Order: sequence, then C-alpha cells, then structure tokens
Amino acid sequence: MEKGRVLVVLPCFNEAERLPATYFKAFLQGEENFDFLFVNDGSTDSTADILRQICQETPNRFFFLNILTNSGKAQAVRAGILFGQTLGNYTYSGFMDADLATPLSELPYLLDYAEFMGGNKKFIFGSRIKILGSQIDRNSLRHYFGRISATGASISLQLPVYDTQCGIKLFHQSVIQSIFMDTFSSRWLFDVEIFFRFKIALDEKTFYQNVLEVPLRVWNEIPGTKIKLSDIVKVPFELYRINQRYGRHCLF
Repeated sequence: MEKGRVLVVLPCFNEAERLPATYFKAFLQGEENFDFLFVNDGSTDSTADILRQICQETPNRFFFLNILTNSGKAQAVRAGILFGQTLGNYTYSGFMDADLATPLSELPYLLDYAEFMGGNKKFIFGSRIKILGSQIDRNSLRHYFGRISATGASISLQLPVYDTQCGIKLFHQSVIQSIFMDTFSSRWLFDVEIFFRFKIALDEKTFYQNVLEVPLRVWNEIPGTKIKLSDIVKVPFELYRINQRYGRHCLF
C-alpha cells in the first residue's frame, strides 16, 4: 500500500484549556510521515496564540491557518484540507479532533489496517464500535443520541456504515477535489455530505473497493463538547435536507 506522507487537519475553536500540545510533539518523534495543520476557527480565547507558538517551535511539521471569524467545523476542515494542498505533496490528507478523543496512535493504525485489508483505499475512517478488546469510553446519553443519528445517516445514505460522525478520517490525494471543492451546507453533519459526495463520484463496485471503516482501538469522551441539544434536535431535518441535495445524484 502506498502510504507516503500524511497531512492531518485539526480544527480548533476555543481549545486553549484542553489542547494537549505535548502529545503532538511526542508523536512526531516516532512518526516521520505525519504533519499537522492547526486551523484556528475564530477562537475568542488564547487558542490562536498557543497554536502559533506550537508551529514556531516545530516548523515544517506543524502548520497554522487562522480564520478570523468562527465558521463552524465543516468550513474549518474544508479550508484546512484545501490550504493543505499548497503545503507539499501528501498521499493522504484528513482531519481529526484537536482534543484527541481519538489518540494520535490511531492515525498510523488506520493506514496499517487498510494495508491489511488490501490497501489502496481512497477513504479511510474510524468507527467507535465498543467491542471486546477495545477501549471506547462514551457518555451514555450522547452515545444513544449518536446511534439514532448514525442510524438515520445510514438509512439516508443507503450504506451499511456504523459511524459516519467519528472525528478521524483520511482521504487519498486523488479524491480531495471531488469531496472538498464545494462548500458544505451543514455545520455538524458535513460528514454525511462527505459520504454522499464520495458515493456520487463512484459506481457501486468502485465505491466499496475504496472505502474502509476501521474499528478504533481507543476513543475517550472529552469534556467540553461544542455540540448543543438544539443541534441534536435538528438532526432529522438536516439529514432530510442533505438527502434532498445529494440523493438524486447518486449512482447507486
């Protein structure tokens, strides 16, 4: 499998109190193929200053993009992925949550798992499946709301996907433009839009050959989530709107 270099985008909004900077630095010491792009999404605390300092201390491995006005995770991720195309030649670009609910050790694991499963995958993403041997620590209420949302997303997509919303995803360079060129319409369910866009671009056989859902070994709930109850209530309406936008264009 062609692993090559990997750029990971980390959207950050008011993360000053829970940004584990030392973990990123330690990770780079053992992983030469990974670089990180921190995207400050209009934070009102000292996040931007902390990120600038991190990047100044480790140039050429840590990069910084500053968005002055908060635009939401979807736009921060999209801006970061597209900006990342100017930073070098990366085989994969992707994103994960800056709070490291998914540990950094899962990044190379995703690629190793893909290689074990045949390699050459265009879209690899983590999945928070609580099974024997895994350490998946989720708040029960959020887990049940999450399962309802995930089931709705799976039905809308007509795909046997377990966890569309898991915050760690990697994309092969060849599919970046088709997935991220257009603006996302949803701030929190843009992950579902990603699946639709990938589905639209490929026929059924090619889609299943190139997408891989990887059960994470470790995932920990981090206090301080930005998701509100009002966002959860809107999920069915958001899924309907997204399906109306993309559904008719799918090839299967």
